[in-house]
Amino acid sequence: MNFNRHSILFFLVVLLFGPVYAEAATEGNTSISDEDELEYKLLFFREDCYNEFLDLNFFYKDCISITISKGLGYGIILGAMLVKFPQIYNILKARSGRGILPSMFYMECFMFIINGCYNIHLSSPFSVYGENFALLIQNFVVIALLWLYGNKTSNVPKAIVTLSIFGTFSFLYFDALVPDFMWKLFMDIQILMVAYSRLPQILANFRSKFTGELSSIMFLANALGNLARTYTFIKETQDVYNMFTSGLSTLLNFTIFLQVLIYWKNNQVYKNRIEVKDLESQSNESGRTSNPEEFTKKVEVLEVSEGRPSL
Repeated sequence: MNFNRHSILFFLVVLLFGPVYAEAATEGNTSISDEDELEYKLLFFREDCYNEFLDLNFFYKDCISITISKGLGYGIILGAMLVKFPQIYNILKARSGRGILPSMFYMECFMFIINGCYNIHLSSPFSVYGENFALLIQNFVVIALLWLYGNKTSNVPKAIVTLSIFGTFSFLYFDALVPDFMWKLFMDIQILMVAYSRLPQILANFRSKFTGELSSIMFLANALGNLARTYTFIKETQDVYNMFTSGLSTLLNFTIFLQVLIYWKNNQVYKNRIEVKDLESQSNESGRTSNPEEFTKKVEVLEVSEGRPSL
């Protein structure tokens, strides 16, 4: 999939989602109610709910749902601290980033920065956005590993990506520098980034019928986390930007998770082919097969995995 196709895909998403999303965003209610301004006790319990729970009145207003939302929020943050570890482990174990598009993780970095800083700007509770910064740090590790084992990215793109990410964070974190209309613009851009960060990988997986070192655990955890986060946004912010972004992320992450499961067998076939090619190249360079028994065994495994009888 070349750059032109990526560009076409990006602008199609703009045309499809841009007008609808912009209209929905103007109708969103981001105002803070009197109940939202109440303090929380023991992290999870809104002040009025805490007092009612002590009196064993568990059905006071929306106390149960808001307490569940708070618990989910902090649970998401704790889970986010480990969610990328399966992907990091896969890359380290294989010493390869086969099948992984670095652009997916580049886009994620911008998404996490925009979403985290936007919620800081809204004075949203930390339980609503804290995972963005935990995921951002883990993304830096994944990107560094892809650069280390990929050997295809020159230093200039690496420098551009690094400066762009840290420049965006520095600009948005000091929110006094950002006028209100730009926050809406950045959030409109973020919804497009969500699509652009996943759709190229989904299409690449579909066309190659191969998912390489992508981690099914990571994408399942992302999907479940986004689903839970959508609920917390509904209960705690009612912000349309946040709800729409999280809902779309749930759908796209779950799609990649299903692709990893569906193409699982193809991954092993591809790895066997790579190993056979490596052995063939070694034998061609030396003029003989360094380990004939290993080479024969690999060929037999490849033929069986592809459904062909061994010779």
